[in-house]
Amino acid sequence: MRAVRISWPTVRESLDATLMQPAFLLAAILEVAFVVFLVFGIHIVTVEEVVVSLQIVNSVIDETQVVQFLHFALPSLTAIILFTLMFLFLVGGSGIFPELLSDPLLSVMLIKPLSRQQIFLSWFLGLFLAVCLHALLLGLTVSLLLTLKLNWLVFTPLLGSLSFVMEFFVMSCWCALFGMVLRQSASVSIIALILYFVLGPLLARGLELGNALASVFSAVLPRTGELHSIFKNLVLLKPVAFDPFLASLIPALLVLTIAVWIFCRSDL
Repeated sequence: MRAVRISWPTVRESLDATLMQPAFLLAAILEVAFVVFLVFGIHIVTVEEVVVSLQIVNSVIDETQVVQFLHFALPSLTAIILFTLMFLFLVGGSGIFPELLSDPLLSVMLIKPLSRQQIFLSWFLGLFLAVCLHALLLGLTVSLLLTLKLNWLVFTPLLGSLSFVMEFFVMSCWCALFGMVLRQSASVSIIALILYFVLGPLLARGLELGNALASVFSAVLPRTGELHSIFKNLVLLKPVAFDPFLASLIPALLVLTIAVWIFCRSDL
């Protein structure tokens, strides 16, 4: 199979268009608000690299409650933020693929010396880079802020953002396929949200209980519930198993290939 060269001007066009979508702009506002909260709303007191006191706005958490906060409240707060960002990215990004089929400018793009594979994969890459920009910039910023506040190196937020990016890559492959089949942005968004927030956790729970049906479906559907556990373990500095991502990556690449094949044979 001949390798497909990416059209970087098209990637830039996709990146710019994605970043300017309302869902991505709202995500940027939330990220800035979270960073401002970390800067001005949280004060940390450490003694010999041990957190002895936390002040969140006007509430003081003493040494006896610090461990509980760091192991339960903080990961929960981070999970809420990331779930919100994933919701916005799925809603904002899933509409790109069906719109690509009906975009009146696509006929102009096809006049250029670009194949349909180049157009599709370049727009896909632009969407993925937009999410990488959001997630990695947020993770790096939070890591630097916590490093300054704690006076020791903190890298778990950055690692967590990498895990988040892996989750979105898997989901975006499925959104590409749904977009080519359904050709309706709203339908693609709804299915993507159900897959990530409902079926993924149910499959993860079923696998924990040894359910045979869950094992069958997990061989095909993205294991988003287990993918999120990678992030949680990274934040808590627990051992991380990347098997769920590897198990989800192969089906994701397969459905992305099918999506490209459908796009190349669609009537525009």
